[in-house]
Amino acid sequence: NNFTMSFWYRQTMDSPRLNIILSNDDQEAMNITFDLNEMTFAGLDNPDWRYFQDFPFDDTWRQATLVVNRNEGYWTLYVDGVEKFHVNSYKMYPLVDKIEISGSNGPFAIDELALIGRALTKDEVVDLRNSEAPFAPNIYPENQKKPELKHFWNFNEGIGITSKDLVGTSDLEINRYAWLNLDVENSALINTWDKTVNVSFSSLHSPDLSLSFWWRVPDTYNGHRSRLALKNSNNNNILTLIPSIDTSGYDFNNIYSYFSYGQNLTIPCDNLWHHLALVYDSYRNLLRFYVDGEEKGSRSYIWSVNRPLADAFEIVSENGLSIIDDLGIWEGALSQAQIQEIFTNN
Repeated sequence: NNFTMSFWYRQTMDSPRLNIILSNDDQEAMNITFDLNEMTFAGLDNPDWRYFQDFPFDDTWRQATLVVNRNEGYWTLYVDGVEKFHVNSYKMYPLVDKIEISGSNGPFAIDELALIGRALTKDEVVDLRNSEAPFAPNIYPENQKKPELKHFWNFNEGIGITSKDLVGTSDLEINRYAWLNLDVENSALINTWDKTVNVSFSSLHSPDLSLSFWWRVPDTYNGHRSRLALKNSNNNNILTLIPSIDTSGYDFNNIYSYFSYGQNLTIPCDNLWHHLALVYDSYRNLLRFYVDGEEKGSRSYIWSVNRPLADAFEIVSENGLSIIDDLGIWEGALSQAQIQEIFTNN
């Protein structure tokens, strides 16, 4: 009569339907069903057991939280910390000792299912969603270490065949013609065809990794595309961002995909400087992409225990020409506030 059920979910193909039943041997049950066009609540007190309305069920991980609070006379459903459905009710519910998860239509994924023996408050539900932390009642993950800048190149040499690593000891090998002098004291790297940049360094052992840099293309019609890749000696792509004026691609642990496909969807299609960052956060199992300090896309990935360790970096032009400046490699997951600070402070 006073409990909370919370879980993360997302679709894996079109038209999923998710069904969760709490029941007992006497066939008494509470049954909730979600799909794209309707929500169904059977066994829970409500005016109509089926409600036809849009429901957020896409390829983004979302958190659903059902709160039953008979003491205060209501039950409510939250999605991503926002109240989606609320019913005033003092109905007495049966004791239940079974849970069943099933589905029909298209398949779905579900994770971090928790049953809590009290009704969480609205503020607790919001905090639960915003923390994005695993419930982990028995085994707690290690506390995340603060992000540490391991390598940084500002490309201000403007001449020669190397760019000095201002934090570590791994200078980049630069083609002598791959320089753009911006003013008397500032220059940048021109990333164009057949001018690949490579460097090796000590292995990055943390599963949390971040790339941060400024990026610009000289025009808006030639499909300019770069590839900035953290790799290892066996040529595994550990963490790779592939920005262009048409797409925002990535390669994570040899999984290639897109945050967006089409002009102006994530990176503005202009010839101005934009700050780009790619972050993998192992605590929340999220790969996140930021443009000018704002999150533009995320994907959920679990990095295996036997993952390869990054010990090399390369910059390749896959098409056209782009300009790169102030490139940083971080061991650790930069937060949005930290990325916003880098962007704001130029």
